[in-house]
Amino acid sequence: MPALARWPGKIPARTETLKTISTLDVLPTLLSIVNETHNMGNVDGEDVSEILFQTTHSSRSCSSRMDCVDDRRVLYFWRDGFQDGPLPSPFGRFDVASAKIGRHKFWFWTKSAHYNPDIEVHHDPPLIFDVFADPAEAFPLDPNDFLEEIEIITTLVKEHKHNITYGQPYTIFRNSEYIPCSNITNDCRISRPR
Repeated sequence: MPALARWPGKIPARTETLKTISTLDVLPTLLSIVNETHNMGNVDGEDVSEILFQTTHSSRSCSSRMDCVDDRRVLYFWRDGFQDGPLPSPFGRFDVASAKIGRHKFWFWTKSAHYNPDIEVHHDPPLIFDVFADPAEAFPLDPNDFLEEIEIITTLVKEHKHNITYGQPYTIFRNSEYIPCSNITNDCRISRPR
C-alpha cells in the first residue's frame, strides 16, 4: 500500500522509497523523533526515521524503481476469527495468516472476513503473490518456483510465533487503555494505577 509523509524542512520533498514500513512503525518512530525511546517498552514496529528523513543512502544506482527493491524485512499479518481457539466466538484463535518479505506475500490461511461464518482455509504450500506486479493479490504464483523461499518464510513464521513474549495482542484483550476515544465518560483514557 502506498503512503505519503510530509514535513517541510525535515522530510526531503519529492523523494520516494520502496522500503517496507508498517503502521506498527508509527509509535516507535514518533518516540524516536521526540527522544523518548526509553519509554518505548516492548512494542511492535521499528523506528523508521532514517527511511523517513532519508538520512541513509544506498550507494547503489538504480536503472528502474524495481531494481532498488532489496528489502528483506518480514511483515507478519495476524488475524483472529479462526474456528478453533481459546477465545470465545467470534474471536477464536489468533494466528499469522500471511507474511511478506521483499516483493512476495505468502498466505498460509485465507477466509472471507474476520468474523464471517465461513471456515478458514489452510494453504500448504502457501499462496504466493508478487505484490508489486499484482497489488490486488489476484494471481498466485507457482509454489514450485519458490520452494526455498517457502521453507525460509515458514521457519521465520514459526520463530516469530515462538518468540512472542507479551501474550495475545491488546485488540483481543480489548484493553480499554488502548481503545481510541474522545469521550472520557465512556471510561477511556482514564489513568489507572499499575
